[in-house]
Amino acid sequence: MTLSFTTAVANALLTSYGANLNTSGYLAIFDGAAPANCDAALVGGTNHVIAWDTFSATAFGTAAAHSISANTITGVNAVLTSTAAFFRTFTLGGSINATSATANNVYVINSAAGTTWTSYGAANNSAGTVFVCTSTPTGTGTCYPVTFVEQGACGTSGSDLNLNTLSLSSGAPVTISPYTRTL
Repeated sequence: MTLSFTTAVANALLTSYGANLNTSGYLAIFDGAAPANCDAALVGGTNHVIAWDTFSATAFGTAAAHSISANTITGVNAVLTSTAAFFRTFTLGGSINATSATANNVYVINSAAGTTWTSYGAANNSAGTVFVCTSTPTGTGTCYPVTFVEQGACGTSGSDLNLNTLSLSSGAPVTISPYTRTL
């Protein structure tokens, strides 16, 4: 027998998933080999964030018939030139000091304030930049740790997340097709 959910339970779970990402969610696209699962650590220096964006407050609607769909995500530009391999969605934790960040974890810069984030894996030193930390930073900057929600494969069709191309160029727009999650 295959595990199944009632429509009411599936829709409630998926609506909660969507609401969580609508209010504080991010989507990051990475290069390199994908970790075994969403709980597995990334490798700073091997996995790089090559594009990212926040979900809008209306990215996901209400689930129906065991599924929920995200709207097309627009306004995303690649921050590095590389090949898209996988993505993760995540939410932010509370702000921490730079010296509390550790290698192989993902952070979002809150404030540079004396920390040169580019020395620790970030594409730039701007607030809001998502990066895989390569070593414990110094300085008085702050960042947000992330809590991962899901991980999936990137492709141009039939994948967990479909892009207009997997060859991303720094500064170039990235088109992310609408996607659906089903229980």
